[in-house]
Amino acid sequence: MFGIAVAAGALGYYHKLKMGRDFSWIEFCLELVTSGICGVVAFWIFTGLGVNQYLAAAACAIAGHMGTRSLLLGERVLKRFVNLKE
Repeated sequence: MFGIAVAAGALGYYHKLKMGRDFSWIEFCLELVTSGICGVVAFWIFTGLGVNQYLAAAACAIAGHMGTRSLLLGERVLKRFVNLKE
């Protein structure tokens, strides 16, 4: 699952480059690591909830593509779940 998420993160970074951002090795590497972690965590969450593994793998790829945005989304969902105010 890590590989799927990293590949999706690489595609996300490529899209950022096409939108005019300058290439940076550090940013690229951080994007890949963040994407991989986000994808694996998403896979664990969906698998833990009993979701079909193919759908969990799709969520893994989507979370990997979203990268840090998926972390921010997860934070908002968690805050709502535990009733914390933003």
